[in-house]
Amino acid sequence: MSRISVKSGISSFILFLLIALALPFSVLSTPLSVNGQLHVSGLQLVNECNSPVQLRGISSHGLQWYGLISCMDFCCISASALDFVANTIGADIFRIACYPAENGYMSNPSGFTQQVNNIVQMCEDRGIYALIDWHILSDGDPNTNIIYARTFWESMALAHKDRRNVIYEICNEPNGVSWSQVVTYANDIIPRIRAIDPDAVIVVGTPNWSQLGYDVVNNKLSFSNIMYAFHFYAATHDTSMLTNYIGSLPIFVSEWA
Repeated sequence: MSRISVKSGISSFILFLLIALALPFSVLSTPLSVNGQLHVSGLQLVNECNSPVQLRGISSHGLQWYGLISCMDFCCISASALDFVANTIGADIFRIACYPAENGYMSNPSGFTQQVNNIVQMCEDRGIYALIDWHILSDGDPNTNIIYARTFWESMALAHKDRRNVIYEICNEPNGVSWSQVVTYANDIIPRIRAIDPDAVIVVGTPNWSQLGYDVVNNKLSFSNIMYAFHFYAATHDTSMLTNYIGSLPIFVSEWA
């Protein structure tokens, strides 16, 4: 090798090193690389080092309307959109809202399964967490379409059991049902997930559009690594809905506005 090429190579390496050292730590790291596999300890979501974690992010709307692939109105989820979520907004997590009803999953199980899997991969590629949401709404009772839920969650667990960035939200907003009915659903679905993916955090929706309640506190699920969903909207909800229970349950606020 000539002296000129050696000198050029050294200069290029020094330039690269200076650029790398000048980059902020946040550019060189991601929420996933910093925190790894999350789990629940007591009432707190924690990282691999058992340090408390607060995830801040954004949710999609229904994939059937504003999804990754051809949809009714226009496609809202794209590589550039998730780049913006991860790098410009600085989100830690992206929630993937897969409706069972309302022209959602049940209208095309394989198509919506693939769409969710693709978005999970896009989140992992950007170093952020993916919250897979079985978006109960008009169906109210999560048991209504439990046959589809079983298929969906078993396929999700199989696809993502080796990932560190996935959280499962097994029923978005149960409504018109009691907590005991949600427990029946959870006792069916959670063991199916755990048999395949024993490590992922699971978030369980609560009655009255995920508003918690004393029934939930007094009749907790018997599984570990579980959190209970709470939804907060400032125009209609009082903060006491959360503060009444925050010392009693591990709570995950998966919607707020």
